[in-house]
Amino acid sequence: MTTFIRYMAWSALGLYLIYFAANATNGVSFNRIIYVDNNPLTNPIKVEKLNGNRLFLGDGRVLVVDDMKPIELKRRMTEADYLVDVEEVYGDEVYLEVKQPYTYCGTHAPRIVIPIRPVKVARNRKAGLCFARVE
Repeated sequence: MTTFIRYMAWSALGLYLIYFAANATNGVSFNRIIYVDNNPLTNPIKVEKLNGNRLFLGDGRVLVVDDMKPIELKRRMTEADYLVDVEEVYGDEVYLEVKQPYTYCGTHAPRIVIPIRPVKVARNRKAGLCFARVE
């Protein structure tokens, strides 16, 4: 009986070491990544209208963006679903943040994936857009 218990203990230890080595060397992954849609903005404000480099916000403010081209501003606002987070900097200067899809690098991806353990990962992150002035 003690031989059987000793055999089971050594087998469990061996399996744990194999599991640890596989995870540590990034050769095998046991994680199943589940992407969760999230909104990382703390106080999102809807952009009602975008005219050139002017943003007409839902709360009535008009912001002028000087350091971005209107085409780039429109592309970034479309990606962000026309939602911005406005942070007051000083005076009439504000800082705009938007939600941005977060991409994961596949450089260190495991060679073998055995999807046993579910891991939830946020799909979006908060990213700085630009400085603007209140008109």
